[in-house]
Amino acid sequence: MIAYNPSVNDRSGELIAGGISQAASGISGAINQMNEIKMKQQAAQGALGAAQGLVDKGYMDQSTLDKINALPPMQQIGAAQNILPMLQAAGMMDYHKSLIDMKGAALDQKGAAGGSMAAPLY
Repeated sequence: MIAYNPSVNDRSGELIAGGISQAASGISGAINQMNEIKMKQQAAQGALGAAQGLVDKGYMDQSTLDKINALPPMQQIGAAQNILPMLQAAGMMDYHKSLIDMKGAALDQKGAAGGSMAAPLY
């Protein structure tokens, strides 16, 4: 009896599987990157929405906010990163102003009880 042992090494199946695996990895990476960008855009939209409060309080011009809203989405992300510290600073200013107002009201009450009015602190 003669044994048949072909010497051909056909690895096409391995090559196709490797290519499919590589393509799936690339698609997965692209989807993850798109999700990350979408999350950044949503955060930027939230910051830009909150920036309307800066306009309402006079800390920012409406024209500046309109220009930022007109930017392409990727540039809005960068602009929103600069707005966040402004929102924090505005919050701190409002907090300190309310403390000053409360102290001024307390001094006015104390002065009214003593017969004189306290001067406003701001």
